[in-house]
Amino acid sequence: MSIRSNFGSGSRVLLVEGADDRWVIERLFERSNRTRSFDILQANRVERLLNRIRLEVRIPHREVLGVVVDSDGDIEARWESIRSQFARVGIELPAERHGRGVIIASQPRIGVWLMPDNVSSGQLEDFVQSMIPSDDQVWPLADSFVDSIPLELREFSPNKITRAKLYLWLATRKEPGPMSRAIQAQYLDIHTRQAQSFLNFLTELFDESMEGSR
Repeated sequence: MSIRSNFGSGSRVLLVEGADDRWVIERLFERSNRTRSFDILQANRVERLLNRIRLEVRIPHREVLGVVVDSDGDIEARWESIRSQFARVGIELPAERHGRGVIIASQPRIGVWLMPDNVSSGQLEDFVQSMIPSDDQVWPLADSFVDSIPLELREFSPNKITRAKLYLWLATRKEPGPMSRAIQAQYLDIHTRQAQSFLNFLTELFDESMEGSR
């Protein structure tokens, strides 16, 4: 299936925040040898993604709509903002989340995943960091270095600290590059519990034989 930055009329669509999200997902599916049966549409801003939910639900012949979005600093507030968007089109999401993602057997079928793991506040970078091999010897050094930067010298916000550490770690790779390249180059372990949980969520959401909700 295709990856597009605009909105279209595909029947099976995953709506994401930006280019990093879509390329990470694309590379995860490539590495895992799973079949990707859905289009990926990027909103480019979280505000645009939230506002677009109601329109995407109403696309004619839409069978499945998935949403992947950062929970950022307040996961409860982000979840309520998503629930309210779906409620306005008559789709009720549960008040509680769990680590396997939320899938609702509505029309269209709906799935929501809050990065990094549906239960913690964070972002795509926190999810990717969870794939750094446990025996990696550079990550503790990157972690320690960023922590050692005096607060008055930090030009990144407190909720971006994992991003700073991750990009420092990425810069030390043999082929430095974005998160998606690190997946492609097998610097990251896609078999971690968190990565597999996310892949299982997407596979189940877009599986034509899936019925019911969880």
